[in-house]
Amino acid sequence: MAEVDKLLVGGFSGNYAEPENKSDLNLTPENITIVKSGETYKEAGINYDPHRLPEMWQSSWDTNHWEIFQVRTFFYLIEQACKSYNGRPLTMIELGSGNGYYSGCFHDLVTGFGRKCVNICTEPIPHKVDEIVKRLPAASVYHGYSGTWAEEDGDLGAITSTCDIEYKDLVNAVKQYTIEDLITENDVEKIDFLHVDIQGGEVEVLKEIRDKNLFDRIHWYF
Repeated sequence: MAEVDKLLVGGFSGNYAEPENKSDLNLTPENITIVKSGETYKEAGINYDPHRLPEMWQSSWDTNHWEIFQVRTFFYLIEQACKSYNGRPLTMIELGSGNGYYSGCFHDLVTGFGRKCVNICTEPIPHKVDEIVKRLPAASVYHGYSGTWAEEDGDLGAITSTCDIEYKDLVNAVKQYTIEDLITENDVEKIDFLHVDIQGGEVEVLKEIRDKNLFDRIHWYF
């Protein structure tokens, strides 16, 4: 785990011990310019006029410890996969990638062990798509969703209202991608890690895996 912990220190979990803070940050004109110039927004034609930026909410010590345990477990399993490497690229599909932190950690650790890897990400929020592309330029990144699209008053609705994105514009701009779509389009032999955080659409993904008999194609689920 020494190599794993080396990557974890200073990584995205490195600031979890900070005090809880749920305040919003005011966006500067520079922030707004950067987000509005994003390629995914241009392609989607979304009317985006942000007035505030939600910061990552820091949570309690209990949650901090759980999150660090979760990340260390994730890293440990990646390490085991690298040790049994047979020359085939290790593949991770992340549905609802957010900013792509988990995919980035997967890429950094696998390549740190000198192995080849494939990253496939889906994310419905356009500026997060742009962030993933910057973080993982070699990844296959889709501006889309899997499972069932969230209701407007659900988690995704809360995100869009916070960022002043018109919900109807976002719904019309994104495309649905099934697991089978991602496997076929990327010629994936096996999914080593399937990481899913899609705000309630997980059941539909599991149903697809069952109905399409994809169980043997997927090694670890998160």
